[in-house]
Amino acid sequence: MLTPIKNFKKENENMGRMRGARRTTGRPKTTEGEYKEMKHKLTTVLMACALILAGSGIAYASDHIGIALEHAGMAVASGKDGQAEAITEHAEKALEHAKAAEKEATGEEKEHLGVAIEHLELGVKEGKEGNADSATQHINEGIKHLEAAAKSKHGGGEHGQHGSGHSSGGGYGGH
Repeated sequence: MLTPIKNFKKENENMGRMRGARRTTGRPKTTEGEYKEMKHKLTTVLMACALILAGSGIAYASDHIGIALEHAGMAVASGKDGQAEAITEHAEKALEHAKAAEKEATGEEKEHLGVAIEHLELGVKEGKEGNADSATQHINEGIKHLEAAAKSKHGGGEHGQHGSGHSSGGGYGGH
């Protein structure tokens, strides 16, 4: 025979198994939606940190390219979670900053920014249509060209250039 205390414990255990019921002890059960939201936030933060750490070795051509890279990275993180709306939001911000950087750019930097903008625009379009995978692919291509634009501005371009050609070695001469 069960005592009243044992009956109470058994009833509470059964309630936790019922659909939608919350446990009465400890913290509330995390729903699938809450889990996905936490996962998305964590992924976004980790991606932003990775971009900051990876970018610390590159002197970006301008703040706009750095900000565009940051938002593009967050768009890719959202794409890995299949969140087309978040992809679109971040890709639009990246696109805005890439266009601002293009206005200031010249030569190879401007060329790379132009290609990056094309890919970001396609990423925004695909994101708006709900095609997270395709949007993510375009944004990844955009990131490659944003990085190449940043490197070309400071003499570290992908075409065999090493240094800016200025004796300072910093790549900032002639501005």
